[in-house]
Amino acid sequence: VAEYITKTHAICVICGNPANYTQRKTPSKERVVVGAADIYEARCRNCFEPPEDSKQEIKFSAKNRSSAKETSR
Repeated sequence: VAEYITKTHAICVICGNPANYTQRKTPSKERVVVGAADIYEARCRNCFEPPEDSKQEIKFSAKNRSSAKETSR
């Protein structure tokens, strides 16, 4: 059992806040790309820009839309 825990964070290269994400700077479509500072940089939640292929449109069926309207009333 540890007595002390030290959490370290990277610093966002854009704004200087604690970084939770790693931004890939190359346009590679590979899922894993091995590299260092020339390929990746630390980003905070606000500065992180997800790749276009990972943005997914959420589709609702007509049933889900009607039940959502009823619960919001």
